[in-house]
Amino acid sequence: MKVSASEGFSLIEVLVAIFVLSVGILAASGLYLTALQTAQHSKMQTQATHLAVEIAEVIRMLSPSERTRISSRETCKDDTTACNMQVGASVELAALLQRVPRDLPGGQVVLCRDDTPWDTGRASLRWECASDTSTHLLPFVVKIGWHQKDRRAADEGAPRIALQIATVQ
Repeated sequence: MKVSASEGFSLIEVLVAIFVLSVGILAASGLYLTALQTAQHSKMQTQATHLAVEIAEVIRMLSPSERTRISSRETCKDDTTACNMQVGASVELAALLQRVPRDLPGGQVVLCRDDTPWDTGRASLRWECASDTSTHLLPFVVKIGWHQKDRRAADEGAPRIALQIATVQ
């Protein structure tokens, strides 16, 4: 029986096909990992936004005299003992502030009066708050940040969310 050379695939053709298939699988797995990171970032962003809105709602419900009892800067970081702040106005507000480091990885929150949470020099939000004597006239701002693996080191120290709270006097 005579076998022709045109039947079947050559070794080179098979190797090229395997290489093309491998590149496609690697690209798909990279895309999958990026989608997972984006979903995680989205979850943290949503969770932080919900916490900031809840804090804002509690502050809006407080009477003006209760709002004055909130110190000029309340900070709550990783360690829960630092979260035992002097929020004399509301136990509910203190509980919400304590949830941030518990619910977000490396989470921290700052509640202060500030009219410029954006730092134009660094083009990012800033943790610092207004320090002038008329801070009681400024709006409250909730600043929330957390650690994220895929962030650049330069952005890691900045808050991710700053929510300015308009209150009725």
